[in-house]
Amino acid sequence: MRGPQGTRRQRVVALIVAVALGLARTGRVVTAAALLMAISFAALIAAQVAFMRMFGLGLTLAVLVDATLVRMLLVPAFMRVLGRANWWAPGPLAWLHARIGISEAGTAPDHKPSLSDTTVTETGPRVDSRS
Repeated sequence: MRGPQGTRRQRVVALIVAVALGLARTGRVVTAAALLMAISFAALIAAQVAFMRMFGLGLTLAVLVDATLVRMLLVPAFMRVLGRANWWAPGPLAWLHARIGISEAGTAPDHKPSLSDTTVTETGPRVDSRS
């Protein structure tokens, strides 16, 4: 009886940790982008045309509400409610990920990249995980 409950509890804890980690990793970027957009849209408030003022105020408030309420409160709460359904992928997309080799881990757990696996291209160093 303890086994299945323990694994379910572990899955719930892993879900909570994944949501918190995702929010922590993307929070600064989302906040900075929203602040930059809000400042840009707030500049429209200084326009002489009334329509542009309303447009600037509306967009500024919409971006700030999206960055704070939606992305920092509603999305994590909704992900907690959805549980494992957050990581559901349609069949063709899951097949493509398996075919290309896209995963959260990046490389296979049994293969540790070494210096001989690394090649330098125009875009930067690349690790060849096929060896």
